[in-house]
Amino acid sequence: AVVSTQSTGDLENWMHSLKEELKDKSLSKIVIPGSHDSGTYCITTRSKRTSLLPNLYCLNPLVRLIGTPWAVSQNHSILEQLKLGIRYIDLRVYNDRKTRKQFLVHSFEAGELFGELESIAEFARTHPGEVLILDMNHLYKFNQEEINGVMGRIEEMFKGRLLEAPSYNTSMPTYGEITASGKHVIVSLTGQPFNYKSTFKFLDVKAKYDWVWLSETNIVSPWGNKRKPFELKPFLIKKMSEKRFINSVFVTQTILTPTGKDISDGIFLRCCSPKNLKKFSDRLNFHLPVWYKLFNEKYNLNIAISDFVNPERSEYLVNLNLSKKN
Repeated sequence: AVVSTQSTGDLENWMHSLKEELKDKSLSKIVIPGSHDSGTYCITTRSKRTSLLPNLYCLNPLVRLIGTPWAVSQNHSILEQLKLGIRYIDLRVYNDRKTRKQFLVHSFEAGELFGELESIAEFARTHPGEVLILDMNHLYKFNQEEINGVMGRIEEMFKGRLLEAPSYNTSMPTYGEITASGKHVIVSLTGQPFNYKSTFKFLDVKAKYDWVWLSETNIVSPWGNKRKPFELKPFLIKKMSEKRFINSVFVTQTILTPTGKDISDGIFLRCCSPKNLKKFSDRLNFHLPVWYKLFNEKYNLNIAISDFVNPERSEYLVNLNLSKKN
């Protein structure tokens, strides 16, 4: 591959800056930086434990002290991530029926869903040349009425900007087609709510809100569930090599998943084991530029998500769009 020496420079507007290079490219052919567990940046030892964790009563403060360093996957707010070029946002949402509020979550409550969505909606309004993918792939404890209420508010917040999903026999639209339509925000939901203690039916949501995308079909995102880089890489290559749906984008999850033993080692073997998810992720993140170059040249890298995103990684991914394949 021959790599252009050009650089976008402006990560906040990188898609618009590359509009000539991207206009005829399908969304599935663009290299897009994304973040994993995007809303966890604000989890602290004072964050509320959700019912997704067992209630250990007097031990709950200890659970927070031990667990929260491993629940934080990002150190930039979602708005900051958008300004750093991130265009795929991973939203794990918990419905708190006691407060009737929805929170982003990673075992512990992070920010309120609609507070984060307001920031995203404002960014979308002021950046019409940037395509945003909001993947709500984990939705905990929602019934049909509750999820329809959330979708109704999202529809109001992103008026006229929500892009409809392509049908099963229709190719993904190009960047030029998306921006010309003015509909440059994608919202997807899981079609497997039972995995997250929810009871809603995706098809009933889709019947009411035709712009909703299906996470498992339109946004294919295989999870490696690996704790070491040498275990993760062959899994990713295998999945990227498989045939893809023409109406989908493909997410490469370049993340490591710690086990309970990794967490306990971080407590009792602090001298030689990572003590938090940041240190654990560092074992993978320094490999990523080399991996991304390989994945782009041989396996059609599309959306690449990682923990603890930074401007250098975003810029590297964005500039892969300037590569020319022989």
